[in-house]
Amino acid sequence: MPVETTPATRLRLVEVLDGPLRGMQYVWTGSRMIIGREQDCQVKLQDAAVSRHHCVLLQDDYAVRVRDLGSRNGTFLQGKRVSGEQILLSGDVLTIGQTQLKFQEEAQGTTASHQPTAVDVSTTRTRTAQILM
Repeated sequence: MPVETTPATRLRLVEVLDGPLRGMQYVWTGSRMIIGREQDCQVKLQDAAVSRHHCVLLQDDYAVRVRDLGSRNGTFLQGKRVSGEQILLSGDVLTIGQTQLKFQEEAQGTTASHQPTAVDVSTTRTRTAQILM
């Protein structure tokens, strides 16, 4: 269901820079986004080096954070292994398995849905990914 937003609302975008889904973009306006290979993940990566539930992005009143979910190969932020939770800044690059994801954040003042949307920029097709809140 659409939710009215305010100018202070932040629009978050995760773009696949390298890996099997290169070019895909995921728009996210919820409070968390799970990344992994499992069907219940909001970002489903087709990468054998990615765990079923690899990491999660979390939004609170102050920042967006990344937390590894006990993955076998680890989650890397700007080339350094994530331990605990670490703050994500706009432009930061996450490496998850063989996949690189770029995180971007910008102000938004329009109506937004609480569903991440995957956009294949090579064909401009859009599909909506499920989110479990």
